[in-house]
Amino acid sequence: AQAAAFLFKFRGHAEEILKELIEQFIFNGASFAVMAGLIAMDGLGLDRHDARAHFVGDFFEGGTKISDCVSCFGGRQSGKIACGQKKRPPKKSDKNFEFEYFHTPGYPVFVAGIRTATGGSFFAVTLVQIVLTLAVVFMTREIGKVLVSSRVGEAASLLLFASPIVWQMSLHIMTDVLFMFLLTAGFLIILKKFIHAPYQTIVAAGALFAAAVYVRPVGFLAFPIFVAPLLAAHGTWKKKIVLAVAMLGIVTLLAVPWMARNWVQSGQFAFSSIVQFNFAYYYLPHFWSWKEGTSIDEGIERVERLSGVERGTDAEGHPANWANLAYAPELKRFIMPELLSAPLSYGFWHLYNSAGFFLDISVKPPPKYNLKKLLAEGRIAELVRAVSDPWWALAMRLGLLLGWCLFALGVWHLRRSLIVWAFVCIVIYLAALSGPSAQARYRMPVQPIISVLVAVGGLYTLERLRLTKV
Repeated sequence: AQAAAFLFKFRGHAEEILKELIEQFIFNGASFAVMAGLIAMDGLGLDRHDARAHFVGDFFEGGTKISDCVSCFGGRQSGKIACGQKKRPPKKSDKNFEFEYFHTPGYPVFVAGIRTATGGSFFAVTLVQIVLTLAVVFMTREIGKVLVSSRVGEAASLLLFASPIVWQMSLHIMTDVLFMFLLTAGFLIILKKFIHAPYQTIVAAGALFAAAVYVRPVGFLAFPIFVAPLLAAHGTWKKKIVLAVAMLGIVTLLAVPWMARNWVQSGQFAFSSIVQFNFAYYYLPHFWSWKEGTSIDEGIERVERLSGVERGTDAEGHPANWANLAYAPELKRFIMPELLSAPLSYGFWHLYNSAGFFLDISVKPPPKYNLKKLLAEGRIAELVRAVSDPWWALAMRLGLLLGWCLFALGVWHLRRSLIVWAFVCIVIYLAALSGPSAQARYRMPVQPIISVLVAVGGLYTLERLRLTKV
């Protein structure tokens, strides 16, 4: 009888182990198969969007080494960074001398480092990004496992890997994959290590978030995103607040060298000109167009007239002066009163246009219709035709809508978890931060935590359906 009991128990354990091995084999095999497919696509040159010419042309004209990349932030000529060229030392607040203030050096150094190690290969850059994407998939699996269960982690990671925007952007020489990797790594470290090693956790997470800020300067406005998981972790509020402030101190301290560089060259102790540039060149002209019916060109001319700062168009058509931190005082004195003169209407317009963060599909057909204009004018029949043409775009939109419904169900199912509400706040804040510029790729940094909550909602729905049938 004892032998029979032992064999029965051993059989149960063996079945569990075999099931786990099969799941691991299927998951890892599928992941590496897709990764191999992406590598083959990139090697065959099937990246039709060719973001390389768009992004790398601005950053690596004239050189491929890290030294070239670092020196390229010394000055701009004709709208492009003159990498490796020796130029005269600037004077502080020299408005007639153009420097790179809009972008930050994180991603260019990342690309230049890989190209230096591989003899100038762009293929190697996309290969590394594919590996980073796979790493994010496994980190998503761990987040789901820590937050709920291994089953949720497996489902979330598969959802992430099946997302078109993930494999699409992994083949582009753009910041999205690296930014997503750094954010996800920081979130995972906080979730797994904060309780047992709080001080080491804030140092590691702070360093990762600082690197994310250097990769995409909008991260300097995303401090609430960094501290949200920390404040939702277990522990006393006093301890969490102190450690959150300390972690933000680490991020700020690591950003000081770049801010000091900008102060020396422009007289402004700031990290990037992204805020002044976005408001002057995009947000306010488009807001006036919506509110007053003026054209975008008229709005841009109005910014020039009221701020007293000419756009200073360069050879590529970019407003070089509005991206120059030396003009920040004049632009700020103009922007703030304009926003405060109509705070409610601007706030509504900003949030309304943030809807693209939630509704934009990653693979879009050629633009035929202005959906927002059709909706605003009440042309519902035309709106329906625009949304359903072509059929595959409609299928993607319906799938996206289903995903957000499952996301809401996942939040409801885990509504007693503080960390879940921290994740919800992160998604909403990033959407609001994207504002009128919102599109599918700006959703990518939080795609891992969205996938986790979608997986929770999907598995919860399947379980309810199973119980209903029983």
